[in-house]
Amino acid sequence: MWIRERREGDETDLIAGLHEVHRRDRYPLRPGNVSWAWICAPSGGPAWVAETAGRTVGHIALTTQGPAVREGAMSLTRFFVCDAARGTGAGGTLLSAVEEYAGKAGISLVLDVLDGSDSAIRLYEKHGWTRFDTVRADWTGPDGNHPVLHLYEL
Repeated sequence: MWIRERREGDETDLIAGLHEVHRRDRYPLRPGNVSWAWICAPSGGPAWVAETAGRTVGHIALTTQGPAVREGAMSLTRFFVCDAARGTGAGGTLLSAVEEYAGKAGISLVLDVLDGSDSAIRLYEKHGWTRFDTVRADWTGPDGNHPVLHLYEL
């Protein structure tokens, strides 16, 4: 497995993988967000993919937007691992790559994660991320409610 920058041509594998993730984990929360446009937004930072055996099996990006973002920080976003790569270390490898990038660039990292995303929370906490707040999102899910978000920093 290797980590590289996201590029055109990754769409097919990533959208198929995101469909799997949405069915399994309800991420992204809105079904209409399972798209290349959603994967590539919001802008403001770099994005990487995990690739194995010629297939793109995971994605992670940084943005300057989000409820956890503060001055001098970037937020982790659009982080998912396709079903075929679950349990292979792809998520941890992607997360480590972003943490290394931020360390070299002198960027603080933050993220928000949906309440109930237990496996993601375990991964973040295993990597040393610390919860600093819990808030209601300013957007609504498909059910019309404002989801609960946990805010983390590294």
